[in-house]
Amino acid sequence: MTDNKIKKISKGFEMEEKLKTYFYTLGYYVIRGIDIKYNNSLVTDIDLWLYNKSSAFSVERINVDIKNKKRSQAIERIFWAKGVQNIFGFDKCIIATKDTRPDISEFGKKNNVIVLDGNFLAKISDKESFDEITKNRLSEEEFLALFDLNGMSKFMGDWRSKIQNSKSRLIEKSNFTTVSETLLDIKFFIEQTFLSTQNKETELRGVYFSISTLLIQLDFLSKDLTFEQENQKLVKIKSGIKYGENNLSFIKDIMKIIKSPLEDEFNINGDVITNWLDSELESDSVNMLSEFLASTSTSNKLFITGKYYLELSFNRSICSPKDIPSEYKSFLFILLDYFGFERKKYINLFN
Repeated sequence: MTDNKIKKISKGFEMEEKLKTYFYTLGYYVIRGIDIKYNNSLVTDIDLWLYNKSSAFSVERINVDIKNKKRSQAIERIFWAKGVQNIFGFDKCIIATKDTRPDISEFGKKNNVIVLDGNFLAKISDKESFDEITKNRLSEEEFLALFDLNGMSKFMGDWRSKIQNSKSRLIEKSNFTTVSETLLDIKFFIEQTFLSTQNKETELRGVYFSISTLLIQLDFLSKDLTFEQENQKLVKIKSGIKYGENNLSFIKDIMKIIKSPLEDEFNINGDVITNWLDSELESDSVNMLSEFLASTSTSNKLFITGKYYLELSFNRSICSPKDIPSEYKSFLFILLDYFGFERKKYINLFN
């Protein structure tokens, strides 16, 4: 399964792709073009977002602002990048500019902003051509264009928006509500393949990409559970997957408040609903996924597996699920089981 059409993009976007490759080779999980919204309105975007994990309880998140112009107003970009870092609580920020004036680097250093100046960008440009970068990997423009074809409009689920929203959740306050939203996106792209195989390669890329962002969300959340006992970690993950950030104890507290009105006004037994909530939490699918995610062996692989699925989603030659190495395939299989899809039937769709 291959897409050999290489779409030409602007010089500015070429530099973003080159820097994306540069940071990826340094070991970072790299996302390009994350929308920043307020009240569902697009405000601006982050050129590159970097995520790295140095230990079980230490992660690093960095926003990168890139301006590949001779007059890039570099001082202004330092203010902008620092503001984004502070608003979202990132650990560092970087600006990349063609400007080579020493004053820019000095001002950045004083304000804890890393400056990649024109001299550095020239080295990156000479090291690897854009054509070489995109020979085996789709550019961001090519990747998003696949989700913008006929039949993928808002009436059919707005596929491109699902990809963009999946990115945006990475910079939002990560919690189990955002995890639940990403799980729904994964389910959507799997379902689309069963409904029609016309766009199955794009649907598979959607699955891979969404799994990738899910694993990075979970990896970020897992650092706060590092020192929890495994049974306590399991309870928190189970409750989070089923009920989002408003966990079971919160919902039960609400039930206590509304129990009397339910029984008096609507003749509904509040205990029945409470018992149903408990039984839902112990459902086989929730238990299965929670136990898988709560295990130490899984937690230790979330970051590296998230990077792997991101790479799969952008590979020009798409990898069939059956060809994924077993240590990574288990994540896809457990999600198929959780959603109630048969593994063999799904894999056979790509044979």
